[in-house]
Amino acid sequence: MVAEERTKTHLIIANLREIDRLQLFRDLHYPSLFEYVVHELGYSEGAAHRRIVATRMTVELPALDKKIEKGEITLSNINLVKQFINKEEIRQPEEKMALLNLVQGKSGNEAKEELKKAKVLRQSSGKDVLLEKEEKEVKLHCLIDKK
Repeated sequence: MVAEERTKTHLIIANLREIDRLQLFRDLHYPSLFEYVVHELGYSEGAAHRRIVATRMTVELPALDKKIEKGEITLSNINLVKQFINKEEIRQPEEKMALLNLVQGKSGNEAKEELKKAKVLRQSSGKDVLLEKEEKEVKLHCLIDKK
C-alpha cells in the first residue's frame, strides 16, 4: 500500500504540473493552483502547499520527479529545502539538487539538522556551496572552484 501511495503521489504531482503549465485551474474559475488544490481537490492548505512546491520544483529540477516516484524523498523535506533555498537565495540548480540529495531518506528532524550544517558552511565559506551525497557521505565543494 505504501508503494501504491508513492505512485499515486507521483501521479498527482505530474498532473498538477500539467494543470499548472496549462493554467487549467482557470477554466474552473480558480484564480490560482493553490485555490484549485484546496477547494476542488479538497486538500488542506498545508498539504496543498507541499504538493505545489514539489510540483514546481520538478519543473526546475526534473531529476526530483524520479525521487518522488521512487519514494526517496518526502514532500515535507522538499518543502524544507525550498524554504532553505529561498532564505539563502540559492540560484544554482546544481546546489538545489545537491540539497535535495542531502535530505533524501532523512526524517524531518534529520533533514533540518543537515540544512543547519549546510547553512553554517555557506556562512563560514562566504561562497555558494555545492553539497554532494556520495556513498552515505556528504562531501562539500565550493561552486567557485568548479568554474
